Order: sequence, then structure tokens, then C-alpha cells
Amino acid sequence: MVLFLSRYWAHLAVILAAFAIVFLIYSKGAADTKARLELAAVQERLDLSEHLRKSAQAAYTADAQKAKDAQDRLSVLTDQIDELSEYASNLEDANRECLAPADTERLRNLWK
Repeated sequence: MVLFLSRYWAHLAVILAAFAIVFLIYSKGAADTKARLELAAVQERLDLSEHLRKSAQAAYTADAQKAKDAQDRLSVLTDQIDELSEYASNLEDANRECLAPADTERLRNLWK
């Protein structure tokens, strides 16, 4: 009887050890799966962040180029305005009227 009980406990210990090993393997697999899913989620967020960073950088670069182009156009227009102002101030009859009041009256009479 004692021999039967000792065999019983030995078999029970082996079965419990087997269950413990299976549980450990299952737990490791579940932990690996969870870690893999978390890594995939983090990688997806990282990819999205990288895409947003590149998009923002491209927008900043485009805005900087537009601002430079606008500044160049403004500089050209300012130079043209300065040249026209200088030309107008150097004309001999710069302050003279284009049409005298009598000429204006004659033009009005033409349209009647």
C-alpha cells in the first residue's frame, strides 16, 4: 500500500510538472504574442509620426520657398516703382496738367 501511494505521488508530481511546463510554454507564447502586437502598434505609430514629420518638413520648405519668391518679386516691384518715380520726377513738365480745363470741356462736348 505504501508503495502504491508513493507511486501515486510520483505520478502526480510528474503530471504536475508536465502541466507546469505546458503552462510556462503557453505563458511565454502569450507574452511573446503580446510583445509582438505592442511592437507592431509602436512601429505603426512611429511610421505615422515619421510621415507627419516629413510632411511638415516639406510644408516648411515649400513655405520658405514661397516666401523667398514673394520677397524677390517684392524687390523687383520696388525697384520698378523707384525707377518710375525717378523717371517721373526728372521729366521737365512733371507737374503740368495733362489737359487744360478748356480741353476737358471740348472733350465733354464731343461725347454729347
